[in-house]
Amino acid sequence: MATFNRASYLGRSLDTILAQSLPLRHYEVIVVDNNSTDNTSALVKDLQAHYPNLRYVFEGTPGLSHARNRGIAEAVGDIICFVDDDIVADKGYLENMLAAFDAHPEVESVGGRVLITSIAPIHPYLAHFGWMVTTADFGDKPFFFSDPKQGFPLGVSMAFRREVFQKYGLFNSEFGRKKERLLAHEELDLFERILQTPNSCYYQPTALLDHVLMPERFSILYVVRWHFWFGASDGMLHSMRYFEEPMLEWIIERRPGLGEFRPIRSAFKKITFANLLHSIYLLGFFWAKFWKR
Repeated sequence: MATFNRASYLGRSLDTILAQSLPLRHYEVIVVDNNSTDNTSALVKDLQAHYPNLRYVFEGTPGLSHARNRGIAEAVGDIICFVDDDIVADKGYLENMLAAFDAHPEVESVGGRVLITSIAPIHPYLAHFGWMVTTADFGDKPFFFSDPKQGFPLGVSMAFRREVFQKYGLFNSEFGRKKERLLAHEELDLFERILQTPNSCYYQPTALLDHVLMPERFSILYVVRWHFWFGASDGMLHSMRYFEEPMLEWIIERRPGLGEFRPIRSAFKKITFANLLHSIYLLGFFWAKFWKR
């Protein structure tokens, strides 16, 4: 569980992941503190007095990918599971994750079912921007993932056999959040490699957790920042992996609704919040593709 200045949410997440049906002696929980300045360290160390399987690790290099890679290096188990620091895990979450690996020896990675819980009403202007919300609810039937364009496990709930990281490599530190930079695609980058092997990735709907949406995600400033950095992440991804594909077609495929967007016409005839966000996304994309690099 990687975390950065989220102590106010971390406690509840740890309470649920430490209260699993799986006996405590069968799993360890590693909190990787990615240079937090709040009371994250004190919170985890207080809990360690009650949970001998809870470990605290400090990773000073900023970046979600750095934190996850540090967690991989620290873990001793054969199965390594990642969850976010703002989740509520079902009591059988870990047991059902393990059951998927036991039932399918060929499987290298498993994604759980992720539902959304909000502690505040979801603002109407977010109704059209569902891709902002980290959910992985693919229904109640298990299946094998085959194409990353059709879906793949997300970082809020994903597990791997240890040898995956020797075979396919670690999380790419170019991607993933870094303090206030809301970069993405560290998971997509990894699963594009994994899914080249048939039947390597499995969806386990009984491994259930809720992803809790916090009030700050509903601020207009956060929404604007998210779109810029998602555009920047796409720009980096296109430069690194898809540079041979026509750029405009690739952007439209990645960005729902952008095919109907006309920046100049919209600026003068129909200024909407959606068009503003499309423009900010494009600004981030071209910044990362042509200027940042």
